[in-house]
Parts: sequence; structure tokens; C-alpha cells
Amino acid sequence: MLTHPTLDLLQQLGLNGMAKAFAEIDASADATALTHPEWLALLLDQEAIDVTDACSPACAMPGCAIKPPSKMSTTAPRAASTARSSKRW
Repeated sequence: MLTHPTLDLLQQLGLNGMAKAFAEIDASADATALTHPEWLALLLDQEAIDVTDACSPACAMPGCAIKPPSKMSTTAPRAASTARSSKRW
């Protein structure tokens, strides 16, 4: 079986969800009916699902798309810095 160069590149980049979706879509009879944005959306959706499934909400792995919730509220410091900067102008 011939492997598409894009599929190889996705796997080399570690985008396994996208590689999986690419292979499934490419093998589907409906693949020719999809537009480029639809193809891309399906690839991205599968990658997002794979990343989300691999990580817990408090994941601290480098490069993880899911960041742990901040322990400090950023609202108060942001409001204070805005007040100070508005006085300068």
C-alpha cells in the first residue's frame, strides 16, 4: 500500500489524531465531496479529541493544549494595571 507523503509528515510531527483522520477520510468514498476547509476541520477535530483524551484537565505536560487552572485570579491585577495606565494617558 502506498503511503501519502502528507500522512507520513503528520506522523513525523506527532500529529497522530490528524494522521488517523487523514487516512480515514482518504479511504472514504465521500472524500472527493469534501472541500479543503472541511478536510482541515475534520483533521483538526480529530487531533483536538486525541489531545484532550490524552491529557487530564490539570495536565502540565509541555506542549499540552489543556492548561491547569490558575490559582490566582488575574482580574484584580489587570484592573489595577489598567487604572494606573489610564492615568498616564
